[in-house]
Amino acid sequence: MGFIGSLIWSIAAFLATLILEILLALAIYVFLDINYRDLFGALTNWARETLSALLSTLSDFAPSLYTAANQSVAGEISATGFLLLVIGLFASGVIRLIAWMVRRAVRGDA
Repeated sequence: MGFIGSLIWSIAAFLATLILEILLALAIYVFLDINYRDLFGALTNWARETLSALLSTLSDFAPSLYTAANQSVAGEISATGFLLLVIGLFASGVIRLIAWMVRRAVRGDA
């Protein structure tokens, strides 16, 4: 397989991993929302408090950056959006760990 084949394979693997991460994050989010309402509510409250603390810290240390951030991204994100972001990061880490373990097992590095 030449350079072009490797490039196409890498792009396809990247897109497959990205789609899998997005689907897993959404599945976890919906599963928690439907089946564990109390836990989902507690996580949403945690996300709201964390987002408020991050924005408060930003406003204390960089007021002009806080104003710019609040007018763009930070003003638009909600607690549930932040929670979905955190769940997505967790799902991404789990998927990448599994992929790393499979690669090591296939190569025989274990």
